[in-house]
Amino acid sequence: MNIAFIISVSKYDDKQNDLPACAKDAELMYDLLRATNKYDDHILYLEKNTHSTFVKEQVVDFINQVKGHQVDEVFFYYTGHGEFTGNEFYYLLSDYEPARRKQTALDNSELDNWLRLLNPSLTVKVVDACQAGVQYIKDPNAFRKFLAETPTSFNNCYFLYSSLKDQPSYQDRQLSYFTRSFCKAVLLFKGNQVRYKDIIDFISDDFDTIPDQTPFFITQATNTEVFCSVEPALKNILYRFPLIPSSEPLVNSGTTQFLQPKTSTLLEMIKSDAEKYCSEQQVLERIKKLQESVEIHEYSVDLVDLYAVKTEFLAELNSDIPKLSELGRWLDENKNEYFAVATKSPESYSEDVMVPRRYAGGLHGLYSTLRGLEDYETRTVTKVRYVIDGMKLTQEVPFKVIRIMAEPKFENLRWYSCYITFVFSKIEIRFFSLYNSFKDLNWHDRKADVSGNWRTSTCPLKDTNEALQSVKAILDGFSGFILKPLKDKFLSTAATSNNVQTAEQQTSTPVGTATQSD
Repeated sequence: MNIAFIISVSKYDDKQNDLPACAKDAELMYDLLRATNKYDDHILYLEKNTHSTFVKEQVVDFINQVKGHQVDEVFFYYTGHGEFTGNEFYYLLSDYEPARRKQTALDNSELDNWLRLLNPSLTVKVVDACQAGVQYIKDPNAFRKFLAETPTSFNNCYFLYSSLKDQPSYQDRQLSYFTRSFCKAVLLFKGNQVRYKDIIDFISDDFDTIPDQTPFFITQATNTEVFCSVEPALKNILYRFPLIPSSEPLVNSGTTQFLQPKTSTLLEMIKSDAEKYCSEQQVLERIKKLQESVEIHEYSVDLVDLYAVKTEFLAELNSDIPKLSELGRWLDENKNEYFAVATKSPESYSEDVMVPRRYAGGLHGLYSTLRGLEDYETRTVTKVRYVIDGMKLTQEVPFKVIRIMAEPKFENLRWYSCYITFVFSKIEIRFFSLYNSFKDLNWHDRKADVSGNWRTSTCPLKDTNEALQSVKAILDGFSGFILKPLKDKFLSTAATSNNVQTAEQQTSTPVGTATQSD
């Protein structure tokens, strides 16, 4: 038995994330799989209702139906938004919310656990996780490591992914490029049986002319596994879809047909590059979402039990912010296009200079000075210079600083603060964060320990989810900054105390207990 899953998420509750071409992707793949006569009626096709609860229920029900049968091949296809974060890859479903990621997305580990229940001889995944010009893989090294480890849980597998980090996965109004290339590999194949390796080779060559998107593949198989037989009826079905647009004519070269690479015009290249840029309104909307994510952030239970966390959104970068001059120096020393500049203020300083001890005046005095006959003395003079003391944004935004105070609920705990500020261009946003603890001067006053340094991270403005994740990481880091020394102090002390008590119980003898001696 061969089974297949097709999941296409083209519509999202947040309409600005809709991917219209994904619906056509799914129709194409469904018709292709049916035309192979390989999967019979064992195809789960989810395209209309793709909310998280429904999708997960349908996948589990489908697996339970075929569980216990001999499964030769599992073919899994997904087209829609995707995200790699926290060492996990997520398929983002229609009701996806960053704050409810586990509930509103399907994580790859859970999917793998389900597929392993079927113990398939071959597992194939084709993932066209396109975000229409927005990067979706956060860490290339972590993602590669994650993918490299995943195949070990399957007998044999082919994993086909649509792009690398910092690259878009493109689609036009009709199809996603990666899905189109997969199906073109079948349509243009000259032999009788097209292997998965043949498809991988075709896609690799097909994307040589698209430098902004580089598919990658992971193979743990013999390279002999066949996807399907290429019959005329199957090709007739594929011809119904726009796999070979008129802008890419077939050119006959001897007995081989190949696609003539399309040369991009200057206008097309500029339009493509412009997709990375945000308008002023888009930036303001993303900053507003950042504020909302901070306001609804859920801190750990341990932190909430111990501290009252209070958040303020400050309109200005002022002298109350610790070590603000460090940020100004960073801007001054690092070439950038951020809408921000370093600020400077006058500073008096003393300098020793040599001046004549006396000046006789007149021509005689001038003559003596020119001949070096005057006596000199050192005098300290006061001068003024301008030094960097901070930074300012050159674009107005609703707030410029987030200040978070953790006020202790118990007298034996310290106060803590977290500052988050940012700079941005039309393309990216850079966050700066600083954690501080406080020393009590009395019951009412305290002094901040500013020995720490500002930390920084950056992400593209087009990717709202990544910006939200960056802020979440800062807030989670603040929790860890507070709780780690407390856990080190109290939990380790408790463990040591328990160990001592256990040792005493094992070595001591209660009064009145008889002991045996040699």
